[in-house]
Amino acid sequence: MFSNTFFKKMLAGMVVLTVFASFTQAQTRSSASQSRQQVDRYGLTAAARTKLAGAAYSLLGADKETLLLKSRAVRLLALDSSSPKVGVFVRGKVTRAQLEAIPGVEVRSRFGELFTVTVPIDALPALALLPDVISVTPARKLYPENDSARTDSRVPEVWQRTISTLPSYAGYSGKGVIVGVIDTGIDWDHGDFIDDATGQSRILSIWDQTLTAQTGESTPAGYAYGVEYTRTHINDEIDGTPAGYVRSQDTNGHGTHVSGTAAGDGSDTGDASYAPAYTYTGMAPEADIIMVKYGGGGFEDVVADAIDYIFSKAAAEGKPAVINISLGTHFGAHDGTSPLEMAIDNAVGQGKVIVKSAGNSGTTAADAEYIHAEGTVGVGDTAVVEFTVPSYTELPGAGNDYILLEMWYQGQDSLKVEVIRPNGTSSSATTGNSVGSINSDGYIGLFNADTGPNANNGDNNCSIEIWDQSLAGAPAAGVWTVRVIGDAVNESGHFDVWIAGINLGAAGTKAWFTKGWDDDEIVSIPGTSSGGITVAAYSTKTTFDSQDGNTYTYTSAVLHDLADFSSYGVRTDDGGSGLLTAQKPDIAGSGFGVISALSTNSGWVGSIEQNRDLTHLIMSGTSMSSPHVTGMAALLLQQNPDYTAAQIKDLLKRHARTDAYTGSTPSFKWGAGKADVFAAAGGTTPPAAVSGLNAASGSVKLSWNAVTADTSGDPEYISEYIIYRSTTPFFTPTPADSIASTTATTWTDTSALAVGDTSKQYVYTVIAVDDFGNRSAVGGYAGEYDNKLVKNTSSTSSTFISVVF
Repeated sequence: MFSNTFFKKMLAGMVVLTVFASFTQAQTRSSASQSRQQVDRYGLTAAARTKLAGAAYSLLGADKETLLLKSRAVRLLALDSSSPKVGVFVRGKVTRAQLEAIPGVEVRSRFGELFTVTVPIDALPALALLPDVISVTPARKLYPENDSARTDSRVPEVWQRTISTLPSYAGYSGKGVIVGVIDTGIDWDHGDFIDDATGQSRILSIWDQTLTAQTGESTPAGYAYGVEYTRTHINDEIDGTPAGYVRSQDTNGHGTHVSGTAAGDGSDTGDASYAPAYTYTGMAPEADIIMVKYGGGGFEDVVADAIDYIFSKAAAEGKPAVINISLGTHFGAHDGTSPLEMAIDNAVGQGKVIVKSAGNSGTTAADAEYIHAEGTVGVGDTAVVEFTVPSYTELPGAGNDYILLEMWYQGQDSLKVEVIRPNGTSSSATTGNSVGSINSDGYIGLFNADTGPNANNGDNNCSIEIWDQSLAGAPAAGVWTVRVIGDAVNESGHFDVWIAGINLGAAGTKAWFTKGWDDDEIVSIPGTSSGGITVAAYSTKTTFDSQDGNTYTYTSAVLHDLADFSSYGVRTDDGGSGLLTAQKPDIAGSGFGVISALSTNSGWVGSIEQNRDLTHLIMSGTSMSSPHVTGMAALLLQQNPDYTAAQIKDLLKRHARTDAYTGSTPSFKWGAGKADVFAAAGGTTPPAAVSGLNAASGSVKLSWNAVTADTSGDPEYISEYIIYRSTTPFFTPTPADSIASTTATTWTDTSALAVGDTSKQYVYTVIAVDDFGNRSAVGGYAGEYDNKLVKNTSSTSSTFISVVF
């Protein structure tokens, strides 16, 4: 396990030094031993230190090696410079001018009282000392979540599509709606993103955050990084006038696949005999697209910037927008209070929706890949969790082999945390303290709420860093133990801990909890936000045809059942209510064996997963289920651009489908059940009956109240009102009785039926028909008899009129 180089750097034997060899702020810090007025070496009082989340405070004075390790979890920039920077969220009642008055501070996006900010590390104390700043939190790392769907969600019923040479959509197709995707980029030249009728791109813009602007290129307005490409740039590339300008590529393939699922039109095929054009159509095939290729390796602050960018672009276009985020992390409390989650809650609203994948941390008893553990202690009690590190070949250098654990417990509790290495040596810290220790089995850094309770939720956060510091060995193979002891328990004594970041060896070996594990509360952040729609994954496909000519089967997939990788809820702030106050995920979508657009710039070309039609790719993950629901939201926003995010979430949840696989819902696995956009759009529920039917004098002039809801009380969209006429009281309308239709709420009978015609009596009723052909019940009748207008708008009772027809 250990290299000879390591033993040359250390004395023989197991050496344990309880010092901060890799932290310049070497000494143990104890907030309990300092008065509230006493300042530390950075000029910070205890109150000011509390504003700096532990991960921020630990950056101060850190050496280059330690910063490299920290960069695995937080967004650090310019590490090779004399003034490295960090991407943070600043929360507080402050102005942009106040923040930017601090030298080196750059403010980017704003979400209410939350700002995304780039700041020199040595300027962090100045931010914390601003009186109205509440918290300064480093942006944490996010990871892509990827490991016949449309029919299962009943999208074709919503489309009402016919195909001649080109498809035509009589229903909803996302037209007039923007689908924003924050991901690894997009293959802008893929036919699924080009309007076949015009030859023009459906991509409004691409913001590639990973590029640096060259001559002739520019950053988006309001941002000083990345490169923006407009639809004009993309169209020039497509028609070759000029070509070679758009440098953005999707070399990963994840973003292209996600975009195709949400909004690809399915027109591109390399083998029409196998898969004709439009076979693999996405959910909202006529929506516009905005792609943000995230930069910095995928961190929360650049994702927040992307959200701000997309919604700002949509506002400028005057269109509603839905954003897909198929990225996630386990750095955080999983209670909806991470800065990115607060940004999402502030960003969503009328015509602005965000959809997030639940995460792929689910496991089976056979695999036992548990990333979450929990326990509860009383005063003097000890809870034990263990995780096992398999054998692996360590990487050279420092900061490359690491295990990063996130523990959270309530703010009024004081818990001692001890980490024991496989060789029996250990390191421990009580609440309010931090400590580091060097050993041949790995360096341990413990930050046990050393700056006080987290300013965003009031809870304590203990970060555990185990890594290959230059004077220590790499994390050793074997069983690692975390002991949690109750020093002072004033609340519940409960704690949760996640394996949030890990890389061991070139093969990326993982470690899993083997004692104290729990398979719930593993929805990835920002999927625990209140304002977003979080999507679990289930299987609608168990086999696929590869470009190599073979057909492959997913042996672990059970058709129509939850995917084994789909992360379970609930949020950690459920307070024992389980499913009532903190339900996540919200809904489930297809995510196992999803076929969508293939990026020709990715390594998927020529792989088994490349579909037999050559232009599409099969992938699995909640990254694939999320864009299904994103596309559904686009269809609903076309139906009503004024829908709020909360209304769309409510429609999808209340009309979710349940079956033998979902069982009773809501549940911490399925949320409300399987998403059914046809039902959510009112496709199965008839309109409420017409009310207020009235007849006016002169010719028979009918009027009635507009129908705006269905029989469930959901918003309803009426395509027409059909007027029926008969000479029979309380008649049941038949097609033969239909005499007219209108989209208005008034109609005049212009036939020769003047009031006063004593030879005939006429009775009318009106039926409402919605966009899906659902018909309302009869709500009442109106008519005339010998110069007398009669009406009844309540029921077909025998007291309908006082004269006989």
